[in-house]
Amino acid sequence: MEKRSIIFLFAMEKEAAPLLEASRILSKRHSGYTCIMDCQHQDVLFHVVISGIGKGFAAAAMTAIHYEFDHPEVFNFGVAGTLDDQVAPIGSAVISSSFVEHDLDTSQIGDPVGLVSGINRIDLPASPQLMARVSNACKQANISCALGKISSGDTFFAPNDPKKKEAIDRFHPLSIDMESAPFAQIAFVYQIPFVAIRLISDAHHPETEYVENMPMCTANIYRIASKVLLSYAQ
Repeated sequence: MEKRSIIFLFAMEKEAAPLLEASRILSKRHSGYTCIMDCQHQDVLFHVVISGIGKGFAAAAMTAIHYEFDHPEVFNFGVAGTLDDQVAPIGSAVISSSFVEHDLDTSQIGDPVGLVSGINRIDLPASPQLMARVSNACKQANISCALGKISSGDTFFAPNDPKKKEAIDRFHPLSIDMESAPFAQIAFVYQIPFVAIRLISDAHHPETEYVENMPMCTANIYRIASKVLLSYAQ
């Protein structure tokens, strides 16, 4: 059996803080802006990668993963908002079923909105195997989870902006962020198994909810990530 590299990918180091505090950091290096840490937790070796915020840094980080690691399996953890807090309440997890980039728009030349030119896809896939692994981890951690599409764009989403909300609603995403879809785009090109997990911090008032709920969400990230690592030890 080929040896797999377990990658926990984050946009911001503060999202990874509880996991890093509970782990042994063996080494730390940079590939361009991307920060890579080799770690150990409960005798399982894994890697934490911090990309930075936005699509450009996201693409660079996934490219670095492709060149740095053999047979990577990438779990992208983060904190984000939801468009449906009945399905995904605050503190729960959204596990990606697919991804879309809602701000890609070449419709003026006849393309559908959201089309990724070159690979000619709107919906980008998540790995079914990694989805199942994360779903089991959520159950073991007793954290509510839902499968859904995640939509990404290079603007922090404000639910009180009706034009932006309408533009995103057309894709029917359950969660919105700034990195998961570009991660998925580069993972698709390099055929890297990839899944994103978003802990829901806000639904209606991100200006206050995001800050208030960040500690709970990062604690839940650690609870899920530790169960994922345990699944590789078995």
